[in-house]
Amino acid sequence: MEYAQKVCLHAVRFEAWKGDQLVGLVAVYMNDEGKEKAFVTNVSVVHEYVGRGIASLLIEQAMLEAKQQKLKKIILEVSANNPAAVSLYRKMNFVVDKQDESSTLTMSKYL
Repeated sequence: MEYAQKVCLHAVRFEAWKGDQLVGLVAVYMNDEGKEKAFVTNVSVVHEYVGRGIASLLIEQAMLEAKQQKLKKIILEVSANNPAAVSLYRKMNFVVDKQDESSTLTMSKYL
C-alpha cells in the first residue's frame, strides 16, 4: 500500500485504457532536483494485452515527457530472469549499466 501511495503522489503515470479498463501503466519518477535522471518504477500490462506494443508506447511517452522536462537519462531495473522485458528495453536502446547479485539489471538510456 505504501508503494502505491508513493507512486500516486510522486510519479508521473502513463496509462493505456481499453474502454473503462486500465490495461497498461508506466510510472516514472521525474523529480530529480539535479535534472539528471528519470527513474521508471513500474511497467505493467494486463496479461491478455501483452505483446501488443502497449509497454513500448507508454515508455516512449515517458521518454518524451522526460525530455520535455530537460532530464538527461532514463533508468530502470529489471530482473535478468525476465527475458521478454530485457529484450523490449534493449530494442528501445537501453543498455545494461550493472547487474547485482540477485540478477537485477539496471538499464539506462540517454535522452
